[in-house]
Amino acid sequence: MMKGVRPVGGYWFIRFVLGIAILMPGVLSAQLTGRVSDRQNMGLPGATVLLLPDSIFTATDLDGRFLFTVNRADRYTISVRYIGFRSFTTPVFFWPKEPVPEIRLDPETAVLETVVIHEEHDHLEDELATGHLSREWLQGGDRSSFSAALEREPGIAVIRTGVGITKPVIRGLSGQRIIVHDQGIKQEGQQWGADHGMEIDPFSVERVELIKGPGSLVYGSDGLGGVIRILPPVLPEEGILKAGFETVYRSVNQHAGGTAYAGFRRKGFFAMGRYSHQNFGDYAVPADSFVFQGYRLPIEDGQLKNTAGRESAGQLVLGRVQQHSMTRLTLSRYRLDAGLFSGAVGIPRSYALEPDGDRRDVDFPSQMVEHWKLALNQRLDFGPNLLSVDLGIQRNLRREFSFPEFHSLPVVDPSNTLALELELWTYSLSAHYDQQLGRGWTSTYGADLQAQNNRTAGFETLLPAFRLLRGGVYGVAYRALNKNNRLTLGIRLDGGANHSDFQQRYIYNSSAEITDSLRTEVLDAGFGNYSLGIGYNREWPAPGLLFRIHGGKSFRLPHPAEMVSNGVHHGTFRHEQGNPDLRSEHGYQLDAGLEWQQSTLFAALSGYLNFFDNYIYLAPSGQLSPLPEAGQIYQYRQHDAVYSGFEAQLIWKPVPSVNTELSADYVYNYNLETTLPLPFTPPASVRHSWRFSRPGRGIFGESYVTVAARYRFAQNRTDRNELATPDYVLLEAGIGTRILLGQQALELQLQGFNLMNASYLDHLSRYRLIGIPEPGRNIVISLRLPLDLRIASAT
Repeated sequence: MMKGVRPVGGYWFIRFVLGIAILMPGVLSAQLTGRVSDRQNMGLPGATVLLLPDSIFTATDLDGRFLFTVNRADRYTISVRYIGFRSFTTPVFFWPKEPVPEIRLDPETAVLETVVIHEEHDHLEDELATGHLSREWLQGGDRSSFSAALEREPGIAVIRTGVGITKPVIRGLSGQRIIVHDQGIKQEGQQWGADHGMEIDPFSVERVELIKGPGSLVYGSDGLGGVIRILPPVLPEEGILKAGFETVYRSVNQHAGGTAYAGFRRKGFFAMGRYSHQNFGDYAVPADSFVFQGYRLPIEDGQLKNTAGRESAGQLVLGRVQQHSMTRLTLSRYRLDAGLFSGAVGIPRSYALEPDGDRRDVDFPSQMVEHWKLALNQRLDFGPNLLSVDLGIQRNLRREFSFPEFHSLPVVDPSNTLALELELWTYSLSAHYDQQLGRGWTSTYGADLQAQNNRTAGFETLLPAFRLLRGGVYGVAYRALNKNNRLTLGIRLDGGANHSDFQQRYIYNSSAEITDSLRTEVLDAGFGNYSLGIGYNREWPAPGLLFRIHGGKSFRLPHPAEMVSNGVHHGTFRHEQGNPDLRSEHGYQLDAGLEWQQSTLFAALSGYLNFFDNYIYLAPSGQLSPLPEAGQIYQYRQHDAVYSGFEAQLIWKPVPSVNTELSADYVYNYNLETTLPLPFTPPASVRHSWRFSRPGRGIFGESYVTVAARYRFAQNRTDRNELATPDYVLLEAGIGTRILLGQQALELQLQGFNLMNASYLDHLSRYRLIGIPEPGRNIVISLRLPLDLRIASAT
């Protein structure tokens, strides 16, 4: 606890003095000092102290004392973390030469994961189910991709295409209904495609805020299903070089990768850089054959041929922290070169599955994905108010390579293997102003604008060139009704337009005769509507009970891919056909949750009920494609639908060294017009894990052992012409420790996934459509060495 902190609101005279001081930069430069101790007043050395909004941190000395050099007397937030004690966060008002009152931590009795504090508190989390995920939590899961690392969280599933190509699913919703926020801007690629993964370097992610539920009010209409915020890394401490490296090996595909990073902060300027590279071979499956359309085909040596690839990513961050502002400029590049299983293009044939003696080569068909992103983030502090401006430019390039098929022979150079190219440019601008209104009211006003231009090329037909424009304005007000009650109200107005070009591709037979054509007309469609939200939460501190509820109306604008696509979407094994008559999708949503926390027990239950008017989805039509070996046509349709479900979580810490967690989630949906379930719905699941830890001893820091099992139920609730999948159980385990090397610590981790080498079909996997099981047993070894080196005096 922390005593003696004076309320900010009553110091009107100090506020006046500060207003004068703003005109004299540097005059109030001083040292903010304090001490962290336990309940017996013993100093806690090595505690992590984070200062916000400057995003700088330090560690306490042997007596538990810490020091920050600041340029202004102002309101700050201090967050303290120390192993074995409860994390503590408090606002303070700092005046030069006056130390921060003693911070005393309580012993760790809470059983929750570490809560991440960041510069921009999102008030949506007060009424919606929100998870805060730290780097340590993410490392405990499958980090073959960023999306896969999130799957341990209840309510989260993953769409897979092999090992490294994944995308998240929140409460059964994905693609254009999920917003991924990175470096302050929306991550934009070809997320409408089920086989299009997220272009995010998993090594670079340190902190994640996961909003399960409608985030449309603040983030735009695409946030109808949820928001994943990748928060910027904490800035290095003044005068400290923060560096390190991490390596990883995965047995299932002989994956070898690593990352190296460095950053420093000096006199307000900071710079951070990172480079990651990963190389992987064909991955192993627990099967020697698979059945496709009644034919049994071989899987030679238990390896799925042509699933190898290479991934590289780089990031450079430059910025400056000034008296009342922070500027951050981030340039990043991600690239993936990966093979696609031969059955992804046409019918899989035995001769294409024969091993070629090289497990790491990338043959046809294959894909290359490259994503460039430039983001500028500006924060301006006006006393109790804050202005944030974010600008972004993104270039997403996706190329698919294969040999020409005879339906396009007359217009294709046989030496040209570029089947499809999609080049998307995205320009975005967003701003919001957080204002303290008094009498318990605070508000946020914001606006955002986005423009996109997508160019296409290649001898395959899927999507014509299109242009897209989106814009919106919103206002959200928050009021603390009293100490334990909070009310949130919000409204948003959105508008947009889709424009696409005319496109026609002829279909030829082997004699170069026209047999059919694929045609898309010019599209010029405009949309506009509003979103509303109201939320309430109440806390009863004595029994440790928290209740929250959120209701609202949101909508989503149709994406051009849903309106004008017409062609084979390789990697998803289907011919996709758009619907130019689609209207805006509307959602009426109710979300409620109850949390109960005691000294060694935490329980949470979240439930939701969503009614969608004009829900847009891709469904099998039962009609065969005119293209050879393309299977049936999947059409974008629009019907009223109901989505509901729940997430439950129980965490128990019977003794300080033991932690066990039981979680479950379930998604139920229903098409009100077809009276059938919606396609591609994740099955219900239950996960149970145990973690055993021991404190450091000698040269070893804290060590731990984890074991976990996940049971996924059979998914028999399927749409017409959609295959069901049986149930399965997956076992995993891990062990980790820290080896102390002077002031640094080497982190070692050994993990095992699918330890029983189970052969199973994931209902959301693209390869399950052709009967390919998921990857087999996977042993993962990782090593991480963070380094903190003083390069200059902090004064």
